[in-house]
Amino acid sequence: MSARAPFVLGARGAPLEAPENTRASFAAAYALGLDGVAGDLRACASGELVVHADPGLERTTDGQGPIAERRWTELADLDAGTSFQARFRGERLLLAEELLALADLHGGASSLLLCAHGALDVGRLAALARELAPRAAVRLAADDREVVRAARDAGLAAAAVAPGLDERLLERVRAEPVAALLTPLEAWRAPLAAEDWPLERWATDVDAPADLLDAQRLGLHAFTTREPRRALAARALHALAPGFEGPWPVEPEPIEVHPEAGSLPAGDWSGSWTTRARIVNPFAFPVRVRVGFVVRRGAFDVSGLPRAFELAPGASELLTYSLTGGARRPGGDPLVVARFAWARGPGRVAGELDVDAPVARVRTAVADAIPRRIVLLRDDPRERAATLVLRRRAGHLVVALESPGVLAEPSLVVRLGARTFRGRRGVRLPLPDDFDARRAGIAFTCGLEAWDRGERVVRPWAGGLGAGADAGALGVLLPGARA
Repeated sequence: MSARAPFVLGARGAPLEAPENTRASFAAAYALGLDGVAGDLRACASGELVVHADPGLERTTDGQGPIAERRWTELADLDAGTSFQARFRGERLLLAEELLALADLHGGASSLLLCAHGALDVGRLAALARELAPRAAVRLAADDREVVRAARDAGLAAAAVAPGLDERLLERVRAEPVAALLTPLEAWRAPLAAEDWPLERWATDVDAPADLLDAQRLGLHAFTTREPRRALAARALHALAPGFEGPWPVEPEPIEVHPEAGSLPAGDWSGSWTTRARIVNPFAFPVRVRVGFVVRRGAFDVSGLPRAFELAPGASELLTYSLTGGARRPGGDPLVVARFAWARGPGRVAGELDVDAPVARVRTAVADAIPRRIVLLRDDPRERAATLVLRRRAGHLVVALESPGVLAEPSLVVRLGARTFRGRRGVRLPLPDDFDARRAGIAFTCGLEAWDRGERVVRPWAGGLGAGADAGALGVLLPGARA
């Protein structure tokens, strides 16, 4: 295990600050002080390696169709910025060469993780890395065993990607050494993580406050994140309070959204709430705390914040505040931000640290024998909403399409826990054996992937769907009566 703080890499740059996988996004990540970045690579039809996450162009550019079927001359002038924000109009797709050169500008302290999707000319990539990024620590990650072998044989530091840990994987990496293993953070909490894994331990997409704190405690070599500011705060917090074993020191209570009860003009993902947040002093010295509220998407009226107070070591304060507002779709949950400030004292200098946490907006559904209508969110409050039907049948959950509303060629997508299921008009998925004992429920969302006025869209019931950097918080599925 690593004895130092893990390296923090911006997944696709800083995708909440600028359009993902673009020069602006990677530059923003470096400007924030991250240790490096992670970018996605796909080969286009003419062989160039394009920095892009999706197989298709629609989500992040003004182009259409698979990258694999487009030559670079067709891709070079696409707009990859306007769909994020108008001020990024004209931002272009990058080639691997440009990302390598950008990483090298930051010298030997810079880590660059290249995530391979599909077949690549690994030998050419290795030559480019040696030529354009000799000072950066470059690793190529893939879930394809042959790509990993080719990277290793070409002299690149190869990283295997896996959904979790098991004995077969342990035997494989011992027999066929690789530089690193990339898995979700949850894998490194499992008992098998205590085994002697002869490689760097990496975690992917570590964004939630509690997960970022765990990433500091688990002895990881590195992790990628879409929340770089929060990740750096977690590292600073762990350095300032290495003995702190409590939860994340800013804990807003989640708020529940009920859009089918009548939407506000702001959109379906809106409402009015009175809620609370607990602020804990994690340090061994007193602090002055100022708590505020930051809107990331939509519009909110807030009362009860900002607030300022003092906290003794280990003490906490429970704040009550009110919100009204929201947005048309999930994602971009607002933040409660606490600025901890302290004076100079024995063994420390004066300083301050900003720690944030999202106010998660969630929905709940009940799984029982009674069919229940699931109303999907609308982009326009005047349009007819798409609806699904949810029903429990013994140890399974059945989700079926009732009405597509204004959507064309719909197909279902359902997330339950860490798994995703898809189907055309219906999905039948197994519930966990202990589902009825989970009184707090299980993470859940569902929706439709469809066409709307010529655009490919995802129409969700709650957060957690979509490939963007911030799809919002998953909803909750609660146990009801068994069928």
